[in-house]
Amino acid sequence: MARLTGKTALVTGASRNTGRAIATRFAAEGANVILGAKSAGTDLDAVAAECRSYGVDALAYLADVSSVESVNAMVQAGLERFGAIDVLASTVAIRPHTPITELSVEEWSQVLEVNLYGTFYLAKAIVPSMVERKSGSIIGIGGLSAVSGTNNATASAASKAGLLGLIRALAVELGPHGIRANMVVPGNIDTVVTNPEWHPDEQRGASSPNDRSPLRRAGRPDEIASACLFLASDDGSYVTGEHLMCNGGRYID
Repeated sequence: MARLTGKTALVTGASRNTGRAIATRFAAEGANVILGAKSAGTDLDAVAAECRSYGVDALAYLADVSSVESVNAMVQAGLERFGAIDVLASTVAIRPHTPITELSVEEWSQVLEVNLYGTFYLAKAIVPSMVERKSGSIIGIGGLSAVSGTNNATASAASKAGLLGLIRALAVELGPHGIRANMVVPGNIDTVVTNPEWHPDEQRGASSPNDRSPLRRAGRPDEIASACLFLASDDGSYVTGEHLMCNGGRYID
């Protein structure tokens, strides 16, 4: 039996890369999906079509996670369509590579609004329905910069460290209601890079002998999706408040 049959999952950043991999994996495991993305395009339509090919329903919705009004509207649309949201996978993030001496206050605020506030807005909107049903799984996507520090990544490191604190606080607060909250921490993932200036130090490509992880290769989006599926499903039913390192061991290198 598919591991998410009868469930509904909301996945942000679902139009490409890791968000797309998570959304399609959830659909393949039987979940109806709400696909959040900031801008329209053929990518989101293609993801929705792929999800529906697994025999589930998919709602594509344009939303800006840094706007509480936009998030609330998306969640409300999902609840009206499906009646419940059982899983939240918050994947949207921006990670400018800027020295602190050059980082503007506006850029700092934007990073926190997207990377941290976005997950807070999503959780705040979704949790009441989860509490009512005494079930749910919240998954945030972290970053190595919050664990080990990264050069010229002050804003993204602070936002991801804050996200880990949020996830752990949600785990404690919501555990008595049967709701779990966890984080997956990727490393260097082989994705389509639309902002190469955010990745100046990374070796791109699935196979790179110079990659800094002990496995000497970049990860794949489907590997992050597998980690999220574990946390979303009953396979991870006794796991909460954790950050699952899915980065080839790079944090110990």
